[in-house]
Amino acid sequence: MTTIEEKRNASASWSGYVHQGKVGFLVALRSLKDCIIKGEKSYLQYELKYENAEDFDITDESGKVLSRHQVKAYKNGIDRSDYNTVFHIQSRKLSENGKEELDQDGFQIHQFDGQGVPIFEEVSEGNRFLHTIVCVPDFYLSKEEYFDCYPRRRKYISNESKVQLYQYSDENNFCKVSCEESDEIRSYCIVEIKEILELQGCLLAGNEVHLKQVYMRYMSTILDHALGEAHIKSSFPSISFEDLTKLITTPIPTDQQYNTKYNISNCWALDREIFEEDSTQDAILIADNIIKEFINLEAEDFENIIRRLNPDKKTSEELSDIVNRDALKNIFFNLIQELEKFDFNTLTYTDEKNLDYRASLIMTTRQPKFLKKVVRGIVENKEFLADSFDKRYLINHSIEGIKVNNSIYDLSSELELKVDYKQEWVTGVEDNIFSQDMEFIDVVTAISKIRGEAL
Repeated sequence: MTTIEEKRNASASWSGYVHQGKVGFLVALRSLKDCIIKGEKSYLQYELKYENAEDFDITDESGKVLSRHQVKAYKNGIDRSDYNTVFHIQSRKLSENGKEELDQDGFQIHQFDGQGVPIFEEVSEGNRFLHTIVCVPDFYLSKEEYFDCYPRRRKYISNESKVQLYQYSDENNFCKVSCEESDEIRSYCIVEIKEILELQGCLLAGNEVHLKQVYMRYMSTILDHALGEAHIKSSFPSISFEDLTKLITTPIPTDQQYNTKYNISNCWALDREIFEEDSTQDAILIADNIIKEFINLEAEDFENIIRRLNPDKKTSEELSDIVNRDALKNIFFNLIQELEKFDFNTLTYTDEKNLDYRASLIMTTRQPKFLKKVVRGIVENKEFLADSFDKRYLINHSIEGIKVNNSIYDLSSELELKVDYKQEWVTGVEDNIFSQDMEFIDVVTAISKIRGEAL
């Protein structure tokens, strides 16, 4: 029998986890700091539990809920009426087929017996929180105050669940979703990490790089690992305060893998909203799963994929410097959203005529000076030439209709390298480094051709 909690856990998406994960990390850090200040003896056994009753809980060593949190990322949710469900107390009932089901949707403050009967109040008043991404100025208004301020409105829902807005700072009881310009949650987290290290007399408190690495390491590995394990085991992801403490107090060398994975997951979280506007929910979930597969690749495989997707980049370039957000958004995210698949082994799509389209993250124009730089990188990349010798098209952002072979021959005279590229990197196909007809194709045209659409 699938419980209400299991249904809830199965419905969460990758993008939702990113914002929810950041908020949960901040709350856990603040709870951890409070435990240290108060001298709690067993705080290392406390846990941050995602997707339990609500979006996440903080529990003590006995499993008692210390605080419960629901996260709502409503861009236009500036009125308390947008959060009416949260004001209700969740109740359940037993259906005709003997399954427990929701009777009244709302904030879960009770533990239930599986038969729809509340056993006890699981989280006390004062420890129930709602997280929003915009200011909700009328949230705490009484009914009388509400209608005085908004006389044209007709409905008011009392806050029966006694949920409070989470206070992020003295000034703000909301926190914006991360964007290209700023990541407010990261700023809050770094402050907490620094203060925890200072309380423990750790010299890492003065290392700004370490503070940022802790945040990125958490978001790119610990959270993702916990979520992945939970879905595999059909349990709820949890992270102990002991693990958090080890993460914070252990020196972390700058790791290009973690930084790159964080950047990819964060870019998808930022751009996913755009794709939601004209995509089906199924398509979005497929894309979420592809992103998750990408992030979960083992270190060697992950780096290999990144470098294969960027054949024009030098192998000496740092991994995190190679990944371009515009390329992710305009090429990779576009491909997985429109075609709803991606093969990390071949990096290739095939159309109905059995022509192969090799994906890349090449972002440049067809202006000669930029094209030459791209081709120069390609001809110096032996792995790419061997990897792509039989492909018909090379997907990129905007270069279209230019044959790669011709570009190589045009370029060879300019390079002061007296080398016949066709003979230098022969790949087993007679007299050929790759398809004689291989050409650049822009991503929009490629998607249409792969779909079999007339152009």
